[in-house]
Amino acid sequence: MRTKIFDLAAPIAVLAFGFLGALQADATSKAESKTAPEWGYKHVNAPQNCERVQMCDNTGNFICTSDIDGSTLYELDAENPTSCPNVLKRSVQ
Repeated sequence: MRTKIFDLAAPIAVLAFGFLGALQADATSKAESKTAPEWGYKHVNAPQNCERVQMCDNTGNFICTSDIDGSTLYELDAENPTSCPNVLKRSVQ
């Protein structure tokens, strides 16, 4: 009886640890992606509505602006690459 319970419990435990490990890895990668540096884009009137300008660290409370002309920089929308609706942040002014 004891071996039957162990034979059933061991594979379930292995699956549970694997599932929990996958969830942990997914949560870690999502947390890193929110704070990872990313390209800042500015709004322009051209065939592409967004022009890549410079990197923003995307942390902190200051609006990320271009070092060239001081324009506000935005995050490129992954689903619509001609749109950049979200303002990026940076840690230093």
